[in-house]
Amino acid sequence: MKKSFELFVARRYLTAKGKDTFLSVITLISIGGVVVGVMALVVVISVMNGFEIDLREKILGTTAHITVLHVGREGVTDYPALEAEIDRVEGVEAVAPFVFVEGILSSKRDSIGAVIRGVDMASHREISTIEDKIVEGTMDFDVAKKSPLEAKLGGYVPPEDGIVLGVELARNLGVDLNDTVTLISPQVIWNPLAPVPPKMKNFRVVGIFDVGMYEFDSSLAYIDLETAQEFLAIPHKVNGLEVRVADVFDAPAVSARINDAVGLPYFARDWTVTHEQLWTMLALEKHTMFVILTLIILVAAFNILSTLIMIVIEKTGEIGILKAMGATNGAIVRIFLLNGLIIGTVGTALGLVAGLGLCRVLQKYQFVELPAEVYALRTLPVVVQPLDILIICVFALVISVAATIYPAWRAARLEPVEAIQHE
Repeated sequence: MKKSFELFVARRYLTAKGKDTFLSVITLISIGGVVVGVMALVVVISVMNGFEIDLREKILGTTAHITVLHVGREGVTDYPALEAEIDRVEGVEAVAPFVFVEGILSSKRDSIGAVIRGVDMASHREISTIEDKIVEGTMDFDVAKKSPLEAKLGGYVPPEDGIVLGVELARNLGVDLNDTVTLISPQVIWNPLAPVPPKMKNFRVVGIFDVGMYEFDSSLAYIDLETAQEFLAIPHKVNGLEVRVADVFDAPAVSARINDAVGLPYFARDWTVTHEQLWTMLALEKHTMFVILTLIILVAAFNILSTLIMIVIEKTGEIGILKAMGATNGAIVRIFLLNGLIIGTVGTALGLVAGLGLCRVLQKYQFVELPAEVYALRTLPVVVQPLDILIICVFALVISVAATIYPAWRAARLEPVEAIQHE
């Protein structure tokens, strides 16, 4: 009965009628402030989560969790033996060799600088999900040899070596499946007596992939490992080894174990090191947005504070009567704490519903488009994480209740005689 009495009085103070209708309006404004703050936090934090998870999945789906290289960047000669040694390390699920080529891809329409990776698809598909991103053609580099094209007018025979391009790279080059592109090595050997032209090799476009990340789609291409070795004149040598681990967040520990196993002149780097600046930037942005948007809830807390102070002023006589009838200081404090808790709970609940509803709409319809060349993504990603929602709700309720401490303390200090004499 005691608790019901305190809750009854608190609810009546917040839903005042008649001459005190203005207090009800102020209460609604206070609730509205909490609603806006919680909704903004839920949506923005979910979007930041989406950015982080989407980028991580796309980057780790295209690049390795761990890369093993030579300290002097001289490459790996006996890579089958090194591959077997790394494969025995705890936490390693797959290992694949790769050759890295920086060059210029040229077509009839344009010439563009690109990164070409020479891979052995038999082992590379265990490392990367790039094969799942093929939108046209295939990831089989030998398809050009299996189904050669007829010679065109002028006696030109299409090449039999296949290449797979990113969708933006293919669009910029103006090429499609079965078109020819030329890979030009940027290395020019200078000889004053007989200048040697750069290396050139023709490829047939056998596939086009779409990762969904502009950085990869506009500059990345794949060719067969042996073809890349032949082009660079490094037979039986690769630039390094790519490693996939069971748990991406365990990559630093696995990387350390690989370093202990293989030793110098080789070293392993995990994805948290190779992309450290990106993850640091995303974490900083997420924390910054949380602090900025929390200010909205703090503004709502000041609204709650001013509302309860006005209630104390307007209800001074009634508070005095309650104390004269036997209400303790603790009961008066609890009445005003309940006021803040009601405002905070209702505002947080409505803000949570509105925020989750907006997140659902953004997830389903994806009507917010982003410039891919700026944000590396084409649509606004949204991922709702329960822990973030719990933190936001608890934070909003704590601030709402904290805003009632001073008004509750002030109301409890009122002496019955002094309070009633104002009536």
